[in-house]
Amino acid sequence: MWRLLFRSSTSGVVVGAILAGCHDDPKCGATETTTLQASGSGVFAEWSAFTSGANNDCPDPDAPSGVISLTVTGSTGSDGGFVTLCIPRIDTLGSGGTVGDTLSTADVRIVDVNANVGGDCSISRAVGTPVTGTASATGVCSNGEDPAGFDLTLDATVTVDKDCGGAIDQVEVALSGTFPVGPQ
Repeated sequence: MWRLLFRSSTSGVVVGAILAGCHDDPKCGATETTTLQASGSGVFAEWSAFTSGANNDCPDPDAPSGVISLTVTGSTGSDGGFVTLCIPRIDTLGSGGTVGDTLSTADVRIVDVNANVGGDCSISRAVGTPVTGTASATGVCSNGEDPAGFDLTLDATVTVDKDCGGAIDQVEVALSGTFPVGPQ
């Protein structure tokens, strides 16, 4: 009888864990609590609340079956600023990769960078300017769609248009941080 009760109680725990979306791989999941930051001459912005979706917006034709490109977005909060990234192959970022723009073959592509940076000034990615840097990901499981999320690290240089009341200057900013990304 004891053996039957033991099986019954452990079965309930396993079923509960599956229903709650838990996983049993300790390598999966986001562990960071930091943000992505942009800093440069007269510019500081910070994004958080990152989510990713397997939207297949920048597919890699050489990706193995089941690997779908991820669109990653983050927000500056109530002021409406956002950043958008596209990752063709999350499965390759564990060993590191490159950062580029939407026309490149980089491992992480910076699509949009937008934020208010104080006063009447805002920034947006200067289209047609180079984007360079490195990226890596940890805790990635299930093609980045695991409920536990993953951590993404960026160390990039991006040129932004800084608009202060209609006066626009181009500013090179460092875009860096290790931050958690959860599923949509």
